[in-house]
Amino acid sequence: MSRLTFRLAGSFGPKLITTLLLACVVWLFSITLQGDPGYDVRILQTAVCCLLVGTLLYPPADNSLSAALHGLLIALVFLGAGWLQAEEFQASLLFTAVILAAISGCAASLELLLRKIPTSVDYSSLIVLVILIISGSSPVWAGVLIELANAPEGLTQAAVTLSPLSHLAVGLEMDYLRTEWIYRVTPIGSLRYSYPGPVLVILGYLCLMLLIHLGTRFATEKSNRGGSQS
Repeated sequence: MSRLTFRLAGSFGPKLITTLLLACVVWLFSITLQGDPGYDVRILQTAVCCLLVGTLLYPPADNSLSAALHGLLIALVFLGAGWLQAEEFQASLLFTAVILAAISGCAASLELLLRKIPTSVDYSSLIVLVILIISGSSPVWAGVLIELANAPEGLTQAAVTLSPLSHLAVGLEMDYLRTEWIYRVTPIGSLRYSYPGPVLVILGYLCLMLLIHLGTRFATEKSNRGGSQS
């Protein structure tokens, strides 16, 4: 019993400590948003902060269960921060937290898969962070490409559909691409696009997490076979 308790503490203890640290960072971040226009904008910014800072801070996942726990803990931090910012609890907060848990769980699972690639230096968390930033900001740079390089307008819909930022906005029922700041820096708000449905978003992340899990298992088995042969 004591050995099991020690193993659980060793596995989940660092994540729980990191959760408290992440909660402090997000709380401080939320304070800086006081007075900013729009409750939905503040909540979306808080969700993005949880996602990016959590990706950097959390200890790497040891297995798929640990990756799922990673996503759940980040979602709980967001839920608490969002509740503090709201005058009353809103259903959109809970739905956005579910989507955030799915995104964070996929990010942690992808980092776990990348760590199976033998390298002298582990850049897995940095690679995942870069992927999140590039994909999250894809509607912004897609709009610029369409304006400057006459890229096909289908690129607009693809960028909106694949962006994690769009998925978080779906949970808030918010058309973030027509907020003042984004409307100023990119023409995408004036183009035709539609957001993916919330159920489709969640199912998409569950399928992605399953594919990453299968890829991780394959990489682990291949590594074990290579080690036994040597």
